[in-house]
Amino acid sequence: MENTTTWLLIADASQARIYSTHLAHLFRSDFQHNGLALIDTFAHPTGRERNIDFTTDKLGEFGRMGNRSTFGEKSTAKVMEAERFATQLAQYLELARQEHAYRDLILVAPPGFMGILQKQLTHETHKCIAKCIDKNYTWAKNRDLLQSLSAHL
Repeated sequence: MENTTTWLLIADASQARIYSTHLAHLFRSDFQHNGLALIDTFAHPTGRERNIDFTTDKLGEFGRMGNRSTFGEKSTAKVMEAERFATQLAQYLELARQEHAYRDLILVAPPGFMGILQKQLTHETHKCIAKCIDKNYTWAKNRDLLQSLSAHL
């Protein structure tokens, strides 16, 4: 029997939840919030830190952009933390894909984190993506989540 399971990853740089459902169910008008099964949750508290909390004594990098000089850190610590968390999520999704835990994947994340996350995903996991939604719905519980997502599906 073919696997028709769809995973929803709802994430930002500090937290993530993975739900399981069936893609066809998401499009039904009578779909109930109890059709979502929570698979796992992830917390990355350092992703909530402000940039000032990541400040170090290291010097940045000096370079040229066109006709002007630039000075800045190669990558902010906040971005590095987001990349670290995205890598953790990407590895989890890849292992689950290898175990055939899902067929389709819907990614829901704010635009900045969505880009970081997609860079960490393997080519094979990318093939499973049915939809990417550039929104932050980490605050939403099941019922609110489905109402919010319905406008994008």
